[in-house]
Amino acid sequence: MKIKNYAKELLVLLGLIVLSITVLNPGGFVMIEMVHMSLLVAISAIVMYYIAAVWRQKARDEREETHYAKAGRNSFLIGVAILTIGIVYQSLNHDLDPILIVTLAGMLIAKIVSIVMYSERN
Repeated sequence: MKIKNYAKELLVLLGLIVLSITVLNPGGFVMIEMVHMSLLVAISAIVMYYIAAVWRQKARDEREETHYAKAGRNSFLIGVAILTIGIVYQSLNHDLDPILIVTLAGMLIAKIVSIVMYSERN
């Protein structure tokens, strides 16, 4: 595996992680509203860039297509697991954020619709 081939993806991932941790403010620093909003805009821009990059990805052969499919499947399963853990944790604290349920439902609906769409197409 050549890291040079994945430099853009790694930089986007690193930027997203750094900005996300900064927004969480683990040090308890006083962050003025404008800085906080600017960080949220930067995170949104990075996520939009990443979505566009994934959307444009084209597999060169069957092997690469399989790798993309497996990576997508693993990402989906990890996302579902993390959301489920968040739902259980917040439910036990009697403070469930509805966006977790909406996000999980959206992911599952998109997965089912995609499966039906692609199986009908072939």
